[in-house]
Amino acid sequence: MFFEELKHGLIIFFASMIPAGESRLAIPWGITIFDMDALPAFAWGVLGNIAIGAFVLRYLAPAMTLVFKHSPFLTKHLKNYFDRLHKKHNEGFNRRGALLLTTLVAIPLPGTGAWAGAALAYLFNIPFSLAFPAISFGVAIAATIVTFSTEIVIGIASILQA
Repeated sequence: MFFEELKHGLIIFFASMIPAGESRLAIPWGITIFDMDALPAFAWGVLGNIAIGAFVLRYLAPAMTLVFKHSPFLTKHLKNYFDRLHKKHNEGFNRRGALLLTTLVAIPLPGTGAWAGAALAYLFNIPFSLAFPAISFGVAIAATIVTFSTEIVIGIASILQA
């Protein structure tokens, strides 16, 4: 029994690292497909999502340095794109960067999770010491919303089936 629960937890942990769905899909998957309790599904999903957020925060800048060094085509296009984004949104991020990161990551929709938060932290030069807690808090908020929503839908479905 323990190893089965551990296996399901690790699946949720690693599934929450996938950029397309992150914990927004992994938690409902754990609760519905693996019949996990909400708290362990939440915990595994949040831990996996925070882990990938930290990894991307740490290694995106060195990866982009390599890309800029070895690909003139991507350098030209990405630099132009980054410059436009920076010009358009830099003032807001300079004043409220961590709050905006938390808010973006906390919205439980695809494309607004830890990956997006880490990318924005890189784009706007938000230091790891500010970005990591902001992204982690946003992940926890989003996962809470997703977990409660999943439990509510399951509860309504069970009432309708009765």
